Amino acid sequence: MGRILSLVAFLVVVLFLSLGSFSIRAARAADVDNLIAREMVHEGVKRKYFIHAPASYDPGRPVPLVMVFHDRDQDAAEISEITGFNTISDGGAFIVVYPEAVKGVWNDGRKGSWAHLYDDIGFVEKLVDRLEIKWNIDTKRVYACGLGDGGFFCQSLAVNRPNKITAVASVSATLPEIVYHKRKPLAPVSVLFVVGMKDPIVPYEGGAIDPGKLKHGLGRVVSASQAVDFWVKANKCAGRYEQGLLPDLDPTDSTRVRWVQYRDCAGQSEVVLMAVEEGGHGWPGSKKELSSRKFGSTCKDFDGAQEIWRFFSRRKLANSR
Repeated sequence: MGRILSLVAFLVVVLFLSLGSFSIRAARAADVDNLIAREMVHEGVKRKYFIHAPASYDPGRPVPLVMVFHDRDQDAAEISEITGFNTISDGGAFIVVYPEAVKGVWNDGRKGSWAHLYDDIGFVEKLVDRLEIKWNIDTKRVYACGLGDGGFFCQSLAVNRPNKITAVASVSATLPEIVYHKRKPLAPVSVLFVVGMKDPIVPYEGGAIDPGKLKHGLGRVVSASQAVDFWVKANKCAGRYEQGLLPDLDPTDSTRVRWVQYRDCAGQSEVVLMAVEEGGHGWPGSKKELSSRKFGSTCKDFDGAQEIWRFFSRRKLANSR
């Protein structure tokens, strides 16, 4: 009898765990339902990407393209849920694509990681070319944004392929030291930084990335002010800037947002910093709650995707590729 009860208890536990696993998969599947899954091969490696097109998409009219790059160890479904870009895409009438890194890590210019073995910049170039064939993409309006490592990678794209990218937004990511000291952008590119001043992963004042994981050699970053200065100089900005404080729309999040904007730059480019006081490592306004203990406070005073699209939408390449 005791053995039977033990067996029943074991089966109940297994059933409970299975249902829990099923509910997680179902939630993720629901999010992916809004995405078109695609694959391509680049340099012998199968690469995945996911597309969301607004219901208003008209093949007869060119539309902007926004590429959204996930953080370390994330995937397309997760960054789609975190950012909420699908909703903004529907309202802004642009196509959004979520590429996936090999094993969750982008080759963003840092050394000491196996990620440098993969040509992610070449993959993105090939991806954009493919999307321009499959969809009616406005080649003067191709944008890139990313969270954490995805933000580092966006800047790597801007440094190396400014003819492909109209503007970039880097969320919770300043700039790797190696890029700051050894790379020079080939042409002006508008850049928006959204960074938390209490980010426990990417330190606002610079230093080791994710200090608790030093043994993994994640590299070092410069401070937010140095990252901004890098792009101000690259874009040949005159040095004049405007600054201000966003309204505290959600006093319960313990954050405030200060902004600095450089607009008098070459090629009508601009550089903007949105510094979140008491803000951690995350996406402002995200509906997906992250662990505040691990990542710090998430700012709720503005919608990150909406603000990024507002920044992107006023930028256009002078000449088509």
